[in-house]
Amino acid sequence: MTAPIRVLVAASDAAPPEAVEPVCRAMDAAGIELSLVDVGRAGTRVARRRILRALLADPPEVAFAFDPASARALCDARDQGRAFAPVVGVMPELAPREAWGDTACDRYLTMDDSAAVALADLGIDGARALAIGPIGSRRFAEASGAPRADVRKRFKLATPRVLVAEVGGFGYDATHQIALQLALLGRDVTTLFDAGSDTDAASALRRHVPTLGMRAKLFGITDDAPLLWRAADVVIARPSLRSLAHALLVGARFVSLSPEGDDQVRLADAVEERGLGATATTPLLLASAIERAVRSTGNIRAYEGRSGAAIAADVARVLAYEREAVLDESREAAEAAARAAREAAAAAGFAAAAREAAAARETAAAGGLEDLTGDLATADEPAGADLGDIARRRAELDTRIDRARRRVWEARERAEQWADKHRRAEARGQVSEARAAAKRADAERAQMHEALRDLERLEREARALEEAAVRAAHTASAAAGPHPPRAAGPSVEDLLAQMKRQRRRSVEDELEALKRKMREGKS
Repeated sequence: MTAPIRVLVAASDAAPPEAVEPVCRAMDAAGIELSLVDVGRAGTRVARRRILRALLADPPEVAFAFDPASARALCDARDQGRAFAPVVGVMPELAPREAWGDTACDRYLTMDDSAAVALADLGIDGARALAIGPIGSRRFAEASGAPRADVRKRFKLATPRVLVAEVGGFGYDATHQIALQLALLGRDVTTLFDAGSDTDAASALRRHVPTLGMRAKLFGITDDAPLLWRAADVVIARPSLRSLAHALLVGARFVSLSPEGDDQVRLADAVEERGLGATATTPLLLASAIERAVRSTGNIRAYEGRSGAAIAADVARVLAYEREAVLDESREAAEAAARAAREAAAAAGFAAAAREAAAARETAAAGGLEDLTGDLATADEPAGADLGDIARRRAELDTRIDRARRRVWEARERAEQWADKHRRAEARGQVSEARAAAKRADAERAQMHEALRDLERLEREARALEEAAVRAAHTASAAAGPHPPRAAGPSVEDLLAQMKRQRRRSVEDELEALKRKMREGKS
């Protein structure tokens, strides 16, 4: 019998419980052995120690974090060799926080492609981001499988339009105001009031709605709640990750009612930006907000029934099986970034030292004989350079050139895929999806051009190495002096010429081939 997969979930006060709980339940249902560590206040020294203790006490195969601080702590433990587990950062919000840009997770899970694009704007490699859909209750995802017409028939909802108004938490007076505004929509609309456990809201509705002449029903905590939400065209609620996820899972537009605080305002803005609904800052604006939500053009079907929690559990299982490959990939990326940083720092240091030396030479008093011909490149070249060392450096350079060439082609393929998604979304009239796909395609093209610049720089280094090899060969030949005849064979110059002929294609050839393939793709 196969041993269960072990997953560590790091939760903190900054981790949204609306996302942590569904993901944990989905993992438990999938037979994953779950270890949940509550670190308290995110980012503190105590939180980091708790995470490290949990990693060492029962080493997991995959680690999940729902806030940037916990993700950084898990990544630090991984990079220090204290944990051999890929780190997954989960972002259930539509607009990822900027702090995610300071993390180095092996994978990032976002609600949709637009959130993945926003993550790439923060400096995260877009290839590591995976859109998994809304993270909510499994029962709401299952309710999306029931035809809306059948659900309405079951609950005797005969009007052309059905709304769900989640009033739990609004209290007596605010719920009364909400009912007054919804009554203005007329008798062609049925409103299903979800009062949850709020007895004050339920009392206000029972007292006032019968006098308003509106079609309405009331429910609270019931097993039928997911199906009642499924019956709705539009859900009205204070914006939260839970209410938005449940609305999207059942395929309903969302009206953000009276958002409070920066997080709710940011969530409401993201809903409007994607064309998934509208915002009513006060109950007085509900009627117009509902009409705007009905006319919104965002692709609601891309979210309907797509359980992000279940997909997150599948991701954990896949990463556990491919753990070594994923960690090697992240390690290579980190080493490449560190190497590039070291090379840039060394180049900057050499340039600064050269400028200082040149300035000192210009102002120094003349002494012995100086060569003023300006052939500094030859004068500065170390005499008697080792051909073996040059060959080793060339082999390392070839490996880096191969890696850069792969980056070019992979980024190009991803750019073509996103460009194709952009064209399909435009053809369907899905403005927000088309905009997100176009932005993602631009990001991939930017990565491709960055890789091309790296490839061009590496090609220049390769040419410089060949020139150094020629000079080293001539220096070694002159230092050796006359030597007796030897068997005929290729000279050093012949070997260098052969190396040049066998050298890989130049950057110009790569660009020409890339343009040719892109033209063929368009035709």
